[in-house]
Amino acid sequence: MPRKNAAKNTMLYNLRQQAKQGRGNSKREAKASHGGVSPYIHSQATYESYAQQAARYGDWLADHHPRTTADNAAQYVQEYIDSMKAQKMSAWTQQLARAAIGKALGVAPTSLAQTEKRHADKIMRGRVETEHAAAASEKYADDMSICECIGIRHNKEGKQVTPDNCNWSNGHIDSINLIGKGGRPRTAVVLPGKGRDLLEARCQTAKTGSTPLLGSMTGCNVHGARAKYAAGCYAKALSEGRGNGQMYSPKGKGLQKSYDKGALDYVNAQLGHGAGRYDVAVYNYLSYGGV
Repeated sequence: MPRKNAAKNTMLYNLRQQAKQGRGNSKREAKASHGGVSPYIHSQATYESYAQQAARYGDWLADHHPRTTADNAAQYVQEYIDSMKAQKMSAWTQQLARAAIGKALGVAPTSLAQTEKRHADKIMRGRVETEHAAAASEKYADDMSICECIGIRHNKEGKQVTPDNCNWSNGHIDSINLIGKGGRPRTAVVLPGKGRDLLEARCQTAKTGSTPLLGSMTGCNVHGARAKYAAGCYAKALSEGRGNGQMYSPKGKGLQKSYDKGALDYVNAQLGHGAGRYDVAVYNYLSYGGV
Protein backbone atom coordinates (compact mmCIF):
# COMPACT_ATOMS: atom_id res chain seq x y z
CA MET A 1 0.00 0.00 0.00
CA PRO A 2 1.42 3.45 -0.93
CA ARG A 3 2.54 5.74 1.85
CA LYS A 4 0.37 8.73 2.70
CA ASN A 5 2.79 11.24 1.17
CA ALA A 6 3.93 9.06 -1.73
CA ALA A 7 2.79 11.53 -4.38
CA LYS A 8 4.44 14.47 -2.64
CA ASN A 9 7.75 12.66 -2.27
CA THR A 10 7.80 11.60 -5.92
CA MET A 11 6.89 15.07 -7.18
CA LEU A 12 9.62 16.71 -5.13
CA TYR A 13 12.15 14.12 -6.31
CA ASN A 14 11.18 14.78 -9.93
CA LEU A 15 11.63 18.53 -9.49
CA ARG A 16 15.06 18.05 -7.87
CA GLN A 17 16.18 15.93 -10.80
CA GLN A 18 14.87 18.45 -13.34
CA ALA A 19 16.71 21.27 -11.57
CA LYS A 20 19.90 19.20 -11.41
CA GLN A 21 19.73 18.41 -15.14
CA GLY A 22 18.90 22.00 -16.04
CA ARG A 23 21.78 23.51 -14.12
CA GLY A 24 24.27 24.98 -16.57
CA ASN A 25 22.25 23.95 -19.64
CA SER A 26 20.81 26.46 -22.08
CA LYS A 27 17.04 26.79 -21.74
CA ARG A 28 16.80 27.88 -25.37
CA GLU A 29 18.67 24.81 -26.61
CA ALA A 30 16.65 22.50 -24.36
CA LYS A 31 13.39 23.92 -25.74
CA ALA A 32 14.63 23.64 -29.32
CA SER A 33 15.53 19.97 -28.89
CA HIS A 34 12.34 19.01 -27.01
CA GLY A 35 9.56 20.39 -29.13
CA GLY A 36 9.51 23.89 -27.66
CA VAL A 37 9.21 22.90 -23.98
CA SER A 38 12.27 22.29 -21.83
CA PRO A 39 11.96 19.17 -19.63
CA TYR A 40 14.33 20.77 -17.14
CA ILE A 41 14.25 23.58 -14.59
CA HIS A 42 16.90 26.21 -15.32
CA SER A 43 16.41 28.67 -12.47
CA GLN A 44 16.91 28.14 -8.75
CA ALA A 45 14.07 30.57 -8.06
CA THR A 46 11.74 28.58 -10.31
CA TYR A 47 12.76 25.34 -8.62
CA GLU A 48 12.08 26.72 -5.15
CA SER A 49 8.71 28.14 -6.20
CA TYR A 50 7.64 24.92 -7.93
CA ALA A 51 8.80 22.76 -5.03
CA GLN A 52 6.72 24.85 -2.63
CA GLN A 53 3.63 24.53 -4.80
CA ALA A 54 4.09 20.79 -5.38
CA ALA A 55 4.55 20.23 -1.65
CA ARG A 56 1.30 22.05 -0.93
CA TYR A 57 -0.53 19.90 -3.45
CA GLY A 58 1.04 16.79 -1.93
CA ASP A 59 -0.14 17.82 1.53
CA TRP A 60 -3.63 18.50 0.17
CA LEU A 61 -3.69 15.04 -1.43
CA ALA A 62 -2.63 13.45 1.85
CA ASP A 63 -5.61 15.11 3.57
CA HIS A 64 -8.25 14.63 0.87
CA HIS A 65 -7.10 11.58 -1.12
CA PRO A 66 -4.72 9.54 1.06
CA ARG A 67 -2.52 6.89 -0.54
CA THR A 68 -2.53 8.71 -3.87
CA THR A 69 0.62 8.13 -5.90
CA ALA A 70 2.22 10.30 -8.56
CA ASP A 71 0.80 7.92 -11.16
CA ASN A 72 -2.78 8.94 -10.41
CA ALA A 73 -2.29 12.37 -8.82
CA ALA A 74 -3.21 14.20 -12.03
CA GLN A 75 -6.89 13.31 -11.70
CA TYR A 76 -7.32 15.46 -8.60
CA VAL A 77 -5.67 18.67 -9.85
CA GLN A 78 -8.95 20.25 -10.99
CA GLU A 79 -10.47 19.60 -7.57
CA TYR A 80 -7.41 21.21 -5.97
CA ILE A 81 -7.59 24.27 -8.25
CA ASP A 82 -11.31 24.58 -7.49
CA SER A 83 -10.46 24.64 -3.78
CA MET A 84 -8.06 27.51 -4.48
CA LYS A 85 -10.83 29.37 -6.29
CA ALA A 86 -13.11 28.86 -3.28
CA GLN A 87 -10.41 30.42 -1.10
CA LYS A 88 -10.32 33.46 -3.42
CA MET A 89 -6.73 32.81 -4.46
CA SER A 90 -5.70 34.84 -7.49
CA ALA A 91 -5.63 33.52 -11.05
CA TRP A 92 -1.86 34.04 -11.01
CA THR A 93 -1.51 31.75 -7.95
CA GLN A 94 -3.77 29.13 -9.52
CA GLN A 95 -1.72 29.11 -12.71
CA LEU A 96 1.54 28.90 -10.78
CA ALA A 97 0.26 25.87 -8.85
CA ARG A 98 -0.92 24.19 -12.04
CA ALA A 99 2.42 24.83 -13.79
CA ALA A 100 4.38 23.44 -10.84
CA ILE A 101 2.24 20.33 -10.53
CA GLY A 102 2.42 19.71 -14.27
CA LYS A 103 6.20 20.00 -14.19
CA ALA A 104 6.42 17.64 -11.22
CA LEU A 105 4.18 15.06 -12.88
CA GLY A 106 5.57 15.45 -16.38
CA VAL A 107 2.18 16.48 -17.74
CA ALA A 108 1.19 19.53 -19.80
CA PRO A 109 -0.28 21.96 -17.22
CA THR A 110 -3.22 23.03 -19.37
CA SER A 111 -4.39 19.42 -19.60
CA LEU A 112 -4.65 19.13 -15.82
CA ALA A 113 -7.17 21.81 -14.90
CA GLN A 114 -8.95 24.98 -15.85
CA THR A 115 -7.87 28.04 -13.88
CA GLU A 116 -9.35 31.49 -13.78
CA LYS A 117 -7.93 33.89 -16.35
CA ARG A 118 -5.65 36.75 -15.47
CA HIS A 119 -6.90 40.20 -16.42
CA ALA A 120 -4.83 43.34 -16.21
CA ASP A 121 -7.66 45.26 -14.55
CA LYS A 122 -7.93 42.69 -11.76
CA ILE A 123 -4.30 42.06 -10.88
CA MET A 124 -3.29 43.85 -7.69
CA ARG A 125 0.42 43.08 -7.65
CA GLY A 126 2.38 46.31 -7.94
CA ARG A 127 -0.61 48.51 -8.81
CA VAL A 128 -2.53 48.60 -5.55
CA GLU A 129 -0.46 48.26 -2.41
CA THR A 130 -1.62 46.48 0.70
CA GLU A 131 -1.55 48.50 3.90
CA HIS A 132 1.53 46.56 5.01
CA ALA A 133 3.38 47.17 1.74
CA ALA A 134 2.51 50.86 1.79
CA ALA A 135 3.89 51.20 5.32
CA ALA A 136 7.07 49.33 4.39
CA SER A 137 7.54 51.42 1.27
CA GLU A 138 7.18 54.59 3.34
CA LYS A 139 9.79 53.34 5.81
CA TYR A 140 12.23 52.73 2.96
CA ALA A 141 11.11 55.71 0.85
CA ASP A 142 14.62 56.66 -0.28
CA ASP A 143 15.47 53.07 -1.16
CA MET A 144 12.27 52.83 -3.18
CA SER A 145 13.18 56.01 -5.05
CA ILE A 146 16.47 54.39 -6.01
CA CYS A 147 14.63 51.26 -7.15
CA GLU A 148 12.47 53.41 -9.42
CA CYS A 149 15.57 54.67 -11.23
CA ILE A 150 17.41 51.32 -11.61
CA GLY A 151 14.59 48.75 -11.97
CA ILE A 152 16.04 45.94 -9.87
CA ARG A 153 14.28 42.78 -8.85
CA HIS A 154 14.08 42.16 -5.10
CA ASN A 155 16.66 40.33 -2.97
CA LYS A 156 19.63 39.14 -5.06
CA GLU A 157 19.68 42.11 -7.42
CA GLY A 158 19.23 44.53 -4.53
CA LYS A 159 22.40 43.21 -2.92
CA GLN A 160 24.31 43.99 -6.12
CA VAL A 161 23.68 47.73 -5.86
CA THR A 162 27.18 48.72 -4.78
CA PRO A 163 29.57 51.54 -5.80
CA ASP A 164 31.69 49.09 -7.81
CA ASN A 165 28.69 48.16 -9.98
CA CYS A 166 27.73 51.75 -10.76
CA ASN A 167 29.07 53.29 -13.96
CA TRP A 168 29.72 57.05 -14.03
CA SER A 169 29.73 59.38 -17.02
CA ASN A 170 29.87 63.19 -17.11
CA GLY A 171 29.56 63.43 -13.34
CA HIS A 172 26.54 61.14 -12.98
CA ILE A 173 25.76 57.43 -12.69
CA ASP A 174 24.32 56.49 -16.07
CA SER A 175 24.12 52.68 -15.74
CA ILE A 176 24.54 49.79 -13.32
CA ASN A 177 25.91 46.27 -13.82
CA LEU A 178 23.65 43.47 -12.57
CA ILE A 179 23.38 39.68 -12.71
CA GLY A 180 19.74 38.73 -13.16
CA LYS A 181 17.65 35.59 -13.49
CA GLY A 182 19.48 32.55 -14.76
CA GLY A 183 22.83 34.24 -14.16
CA ARG A 184 22.30 36.58 -17.12
CA PRO A 185 24.37 39.78 -16.88
CA ARG A 186 22.97 43.13 -17.97
CA THR A 187 23.95 46.77 -17.83
CA ALA A 188 20.78 48.69 -17.04
CA VAL A 189 20.31 52.38 -17.63
CA VAL A 190 19.93 54.56 -14.52
CA LEU A 191 17.15 57.09 -14.99
CA PRO A 192 17.74 60.69 -13.82
CA GLY A 193 15.81 62.09 -10.89
CA LYS A 194 15.63 61.90 -7.11
CA GLY A 195 16.55 58.22 -7.06
CA ARG A 196 19.75 58.77 -9.01
CA ASP A 197 20.70 61.70 -6.77
CA LEU A 198 20.28 59.50 -3.70
CA LEU A 199 22.26 56.68 -5.30
CA GLU A 200 25.13 59.00 -6.18
CA ALA A 201 25.20 60.43 -2.64
CA ARG A 202 25.36 56.94 -1.13
CA CYS A 203 28.16 55.94 -3.49
CA GLN A 204 30.22 58.90 -2.38
CA THR A 205 29.80 58.11 1.34
CA ALA A 206 30.14 54.31 1.13
CA LYS A 207 33.04 52.80 3.08
CA THR A 208 34.10 50.41 0.31
CA GLY A 209 33.28 49.67 -3.31
CA SER A 210 31.41 46.53 -2.26
CA THR A 211 29.23 48.20 0.37
CA PRO A 212 25.51 47.50 -0.32
CA LEU A 213 23.69 50.76 -0.94
CA LEU A 214 20.13 49.54 -0.28
CA GLY A 215 18.42 48.31 2.87
CA SER A 216 16.46 45.07 3.13
CA MET A 217 13.21 46.73 1.99
CA THR A 218 11.31 43.82 3.54
CA GLY A 219 7.66 43.93 2.54
CA CYS A 220 8.13 46.83 0.11
CA ASN A 221 6.37 46.98 -3.22
CA VAL A 222 9.56 46.56 -5.25
CA HIS A 223 7.58 45.26 -8.22
CA GLY A 224 5.68 48.55 -8.30
CA ALA A 225 8.96 50.47 -8.34
CA ARG A 226 10.21 48.26 -11.16
CA ALA A 227 7.00 49.01 -13.09
CA LYS A 228 7.63 52.75 -12.74
CA TYR A 229 11.18 52.17 -14.00
CA ALA A 230 9.80 50.30 -17.01
CA ALA A 231 7.48 53.22 -17.75
CA GLY A 232 10.40 55.63 -17.55
CA CYS A 233 12.45 53.46 -19.90
CA TYR A 234 9.60 53.31 -22.40
CA ALA A 235 9.30 57.10 -22.41
CA LYS A 236 13.08 57.44 -22.74
CA ALA A 237 13.15 55.04 -25.68
CA LEU A 238 10.48 57.01 -27.54
CA SER A 239 12.14 60.37 -26.82
CA GLU A 240 15.47 59.05 -28.11
CA GLY A 241 13.94 57.73 -31.32
CA ARG A 242 14.31 54.04 -30.44
CA GLY A 243 10.78 53.28 -31.64
CA ASN A 244 10.45 51.49 -34.95
CA GLY A 245 6.80 52.20 -35.75
CA GLN A 246 5.80 48.55 -35.47
CA MET A 247 3.03 48.22 -32.91
CA TYR A 248 2.17 45.52 -30.41
CA SER A 249 -1.47 45.27 -29.35
CA PRO A 250 -2.25 43.07 -26.30
CA LYS A 251 -5.17 40.76 -26.94
CA GLY A 252 -7.63 39.41 -24.41
CA LYS A 253 -5.91 40.97 -21.42
CA GLY A 254 -8.10 43.96 -20.68
CA LEU A 255 -5.73 46.46 -22.31
CA GLN A 256 -6.87 48.79 -25.09
CA LYS A 257 -3.56 50.48 -26.00
CA SER A 258 -0.89 49.64 -28.58
CA TYR A 259 2.83 49.85 -27.86
CA ASP A 260 5.85 50.47 -30.07
CA LYS A 261 7.88 47.27 -30.42
CA GLY A 262 11.20 49.08 -30.75
CA ALA A 263 10.61 50.88 -27.46
CA LEU A 264 9.47 47.62 -25.86
CA ASP A 265 12.71 45.93 -26.95
CA TYR A 266 14.60 48.66 -25.09
CA VAL A 267 12.45 48.20 -21.98
CA ASN A 268 12.99 44.43 -22.01
CA ALA A 269 16.75 44.87 -22.31
CA GLN A 270 16.81 47.14 -19.24
CA LEU A 271 14.60 44.76 -17.24
CA GLY A 272 16.70 41.73 -18.17
CA HIS A 273 14.04 40.03 -20.30
CA GLY A 274 14.55 38.22 -23.57
CA ALA A 275 14.00 40.04 -26.85
CA GLY A 276 10.49 39.91 -28.24
CA ARG A 277 8.75 39.29 -24.91
CA TYR A 278 6.34 42.16 -25.51
CA ASP A 279 3.52 40.63 -23.50
CA VAL A 280 5.68 40.46 -20.37
CA ALA A 281 6.81 44.08 -20.64
CA VAL A 282 3.28 45.35 -21.19
CA TYR A 283 1.20 43.01 -19.06
CA ASN A 284 3.51 42.75 -16.04
CA TYR A 285 5.04 46.22 -16.00
CA LEU A 286 3.90 49.02 -18.30
CA SER A 287 0.20 48.62 -17.51
CA TYR A 288 1.08 49.06 -13.81
CA GLY A 289 3.47 51.92 -14.44
CA GLY A 290 0.75 54.06 -15.95
CA VAL A 291 1.68 53.65 -19.63
